[in-house]
Amino acid sequence: PLKLLQLPAVITNLSGGAKWIRLESSAHIETVEDIPPALPAQLAEDIATFARTISLEQMSAPSGFQHFREELLERLATRTGGKIKDLTFQSIVIE
Repeated sequence: PLKLLQLPAVITNLSGGAKWIRLESSAHIETVEDIPPALPAQLAEDIATFARTISLEQMSAPSGFQHFREELLERLATRTGGKIKDLTFQSIVIE
């Protein structure tokens, strides 16, 4: 069974700078025993970096959020050598 790795909350602006997003998420990973202590913060920074490239209009499109989630999952899996299998959002707030 996969384990949940709680990631630090991410607060950043979306592309265009007028809107902010706050994300709370967890990564589904095979094992949490052998991950470096800095990894959750690095993954959160990856999420923030990608979120800054997305506009509110892109997120609001019919498949926009799905594309956002899939792209994030691919980036996190790449950073961890495929250890991240899924990504769950506990909360998303856009202001």
